[in-house]
Amino acid sequence: MHVGKVYFGYERERNVVEAEIDGSAPLLWALDFNWDPMSSIVAQRRGGKVVVLDEIVLSQRSTYQACEELSGVFRETGLV
Repeated sequence: MHVGKVYFGYERERNVVEAEIDGSAPLLWALDFNWDPMSSIVAQRRGGKVVVLDEIVLSQRSTYQACEELSGVFRETGLV
């Protein structure tokens, strides 16, 4: 259980690509509210696919602090 892939269908060469934010498409924010770490992704739908643009992993943070971090992502990209 502690070796190999977490997801059997994952292949870095096929599943990881550079992606730019599409300013005309809504951003999606998916959260896993585990206490440590609290993990989330920022994504967009493109056609029939979901494109993950960023991953946010925070250790021992509150939901408010996660929102602050997401706001920082928006500021960095010029969306806010």
